Amino acid sequence: MAARMLFSCLIDADRIDTANFENSKLAKLRQDGRYVGWEVLIERLEKKLQDFEKNLDKTPVDGIRKIVSDACFTKANDEIVTRNQKYSENGNRGTAKSGTRIQ
Repeated sequence: MAARMLFSCLIDADRIDTANFENSKLAKLRQDGRYVGWEVLIERLEKKLQDFEKNLDKTPVDGIRKIVSDACFTKANDEIVTRNQKYSENGNRGTAKSGTRIQ
């Protein structure tokens, strides 16, 4: 399995290197380790979600986006709670299960 992963990484790196050589303009667009921080990405997402709320009356599509976004947020939070409950109920001995259950 490790050999497959290594081989896959090697092939991917070779393809990217070839693409960069063939088109240097597109190569400049690649991030190559210059990634935006998680905090910045969260801030951008929150701003976009606020824009949906501001534009609810302007376009019906933004209203639908807001409904879908809220449903996804609620479902994600439900999943997190469910996983935390399962973890607390099925934890190993000595993990203070009785005091960690989420209500």
